[in-house]
Amino acid sequence: MVCGTLDQASALTEQVGFDVVHRLRQMFFTLAEQEVQRYGGSLQFFGADSVLMLFGASAAADHTHRAVRAALDLQQRFQQYCSNAEMSLRDAATVRMGVHTGPVDVDSLAQDPLITAPATGETMHIAIWLQYRAAPGTLLTSEATMQLVHDVVQGDVHGNVRLPGQSAPITAYTIRGMQT
Repeated sequence: MVCGTLDQASALTEQVGFDVVHRLRQMFFTLAEQEVQRYGGSLQFFGADSVLMLFGASAAADHTHRAVRAALDLQQRFQQYCSNAEMSLRDAATVRMGVHTGPVDVDSLAQDPLITAPATGETMHIAIWLQYRAAPGTLLTSEATMQLVHDVVQGDVHGNVRLPGQSAPITAYTIRGMQT
């Protein structure tokens, strides 16, 4: 599961104005939807500035790889948009991402295959908190995810991270990109 958010949207609104931030939100959501479609996942909106991207509902065994690729591509495409849209946004507008692998409880009542009913459970909780702990413009992942993608990504140990609801800290990794 991927959790991504437009970082510091409130502070950014003070800097560039509501209209610009509204366009950024719309672009972030549009790009997230495109990446979910591209990598065969489903999308759920989370709060005013965040999305959850789920990649395990299909029969494909590579859901973790697809989740990480979608997260990295979303970050890259959003930064490209910001660089092209407004000079003042080049460094100010960023996306923080968290990725965790595990079972997710999803109610299958949604009619649109791209948008699922609310996901719940520990996997979602960890992905959301990794996103909160990620530095602006970075992708933070759990050890469970890193074990499945270590052969295709470039990453560094971020260190132990305490998450609410967890009895012990988890080891987190910063993913810099795909291996070439």
